[in-house]
Amino acid sequence: MLAIRRNSVPRALAISLVLVAGILAWSTTSFAALPADIARNIADTAAAANALQAQEADIGKSLGNQSLQWIKARRARDSGDNALASVIVSSISARPDLVSEIISSAVKAAPASALSLAKQTAHVYPGFAPVIARSAGLPLASIQTSAYAAYIASPDYNRGSAVQVSAPPPTVYRPVYPVIQSTQPQPVTASAPKQREIAEDQKIAPGFHGAEEISDPVEGINRAIFGFNDALDIMILRPVAALYGYLMPPPAKPAAQRFFKNLKAPVVMINDLVQLDGTDAAVTAGRFVINSTVGVLGLFEMAEDFGLKQHRADFGQSLHSYGVDAGPYIVLPLFGPSTLRDGTGKIVDSLIDPFNYILKADVRTARDVGAALVGRESLVAGLDNLRNNSIDYYAALRAAYYQNRVLGLNKGRAGLAATTAKQADDMFDSAE
Repeated sequence: MLAIRRNSVPRALAISLVLVAGILAWSTTSFAALPADIARNIADTAAAANALQAQEADIGKSLGNQSLQWIKARRARDSGDNALASVIVSSISARPDLVSEIISSAVKAAPASALSLAKQTAHVYPGFAPVIARSAGLPLASIQTSAYAAYIASPDYNRGSAVQVSAPPPTVYRPVYPVIQSTQPQPVTASAPKQREIAEDQKIAPGFHGAEEISDPVEGINRAIFGFNDALDIMILRPVAALYGYLMPPPAKPAAQRFFKNLKAPVVMINDLVQLDGTDAAVTAGRFVINSTVGVLGLFEMAEDFGLKQHRADFGQSLHSYGVDAGPYIVLPLFGPSTLRDGTGKIVDSLIDPFNYILKADVRTARDVGAALVGRESLVAGLDNLRNNSIDYYAALRAAYYQNRVLGLNKGRAGLAATTAKQADDMFDSAE
């Protein structure tokens, strides 16, 4: 009996060691695995961010504005990064033992945002900065922030304590239009490098002062008028414009647009003169003569072959060139979004249009209806996307008006010089 018991002791000890090792291995694997709810939250947020980027890019593309398309894509990317960083921070707050796994999962879901996510997380949890950098595959120096520097210099760090900055409460990710969540760009220093030469058609027009703030003090009245306009558009104007677009041969659509734009040339020339821009006035006059004759009443674009490029000018732009503020945002019955200054400009443009005095009443009516129909058809896809993909169509259209007005105030010259990063950021921030 004694012999049996002596042999049983090592065997029992061995079995116990194997069981303990198995339990430890199982527990290590279990704790290293990312909980399903955290993994799902990270994956869903990353997918929503990618979808929002694609959506904003499609809206910018449909509006036909390359600068706006780039700005909206950048804003959507920043919004997605902020939303995903919020999920990371809240996940680490719940499971600080899984920092490496949480960061690795987020970077795998959004590899292009690795640096942004790592920097934002390290700012909240500076004590985890080395682990965050290693999990994101980045050098520690690339994500060091002022919070991390303060943490390194603190007495708690010198004593070996793992004190962390408390995490802010998690935010709910809900894509809205326009997306306004990125940080402000850094100011340009005095020792800026020499600017590259800017093409003539991309230079900022005289009197261009940059983006303007959105002011909507009579929003209640504006929304009521907007509702009337929108109902009229849905019931009458959009269906007729869509039918026109379906029946009109594709080559004829731009010809019709050119025809009505050519009729606006006298108003453009007068406003060029009001702005004391003799060069643009001469260009407009030359374009009108060439396109009205050789171009068959403007149906064909012939003036650009002579180096005469088109630009925009209206009386609202002229007032802006003299420093007149936009004033409050207003929605005009039938005419849609405007401002007090630009609405006044529309009235003056109508008064100075020589065709309003030359043409008979029925011909003027036909011209105005035709111009409205052609203009609405060109915006069918863009406005449909804006309506379907925005939570508040009124606010989305208001922001889009201000965005496109930047080009209008710059005579339609669409170069990046006309919408610098700071001007675009100011414009979007004012749309909040």
